[in-house]
Amino acid sequence: RLSFLIVSALWRISNRPISVDPVKDSLRTSGLPVISPPMADALVCVQLQVQPLPACEVDPALMRQVFVNLLGNAFKYTRGRPERRIEVSGERRGDECIYEVADNGRGFDMRFATKLFGLFERLHGDDSIEGTGVGLAMVARIIRRHGGRVWADAKPDVGARFSFTLPAPTEDPA
Repeated sequence: RLSFLIVSALWRISNRPISVDPVKDSLRTSGLPVISPPMADALVCVQLQVQPLPACEVDPALMRQVFVNLLGNAFKYTRGRPERRIEVSGERRGDECIYEVADNGRGFDMRFATKLFGLFERLHGDDSIEGTGVGLAMVARIIRRHGGRVWADAKPDVGARFSFTLPAPTEDPA
């Protein structure tokens, strides 16, 4: 029953019509989520650095969900680190913009990277990390619907970097 509800929610979020708007200034103001109280608890002793991000044309609600999932994972997987660091960055390269969320958390073995964006897939089997294995599947679906790609790079006990592309706007949004 729970898996049906999760799949149903994923389908609704990732299949609703996209309302693409130019994001002025950057994703910093429109795409990054406001930190809610549960995430604020995770901010204790976290160095969160958000670099200037290139402008893009996205559905703001869906892009906010992308960052909620990526930042939520970064907060989760840096727990227990003496110095927790999370960085959000981006740059325009030719006809696409590349965005990244990196952390110095648990990381993962790249041999299992192909499973990361699958529905209900979890690389960390211990129950000390909450989650359903849906967040990254949702991220991948949203980014692909926007015409982008998504991938990850990591090393166990060093950290992870989740990257995605979006088509660059033909001209900067005014």
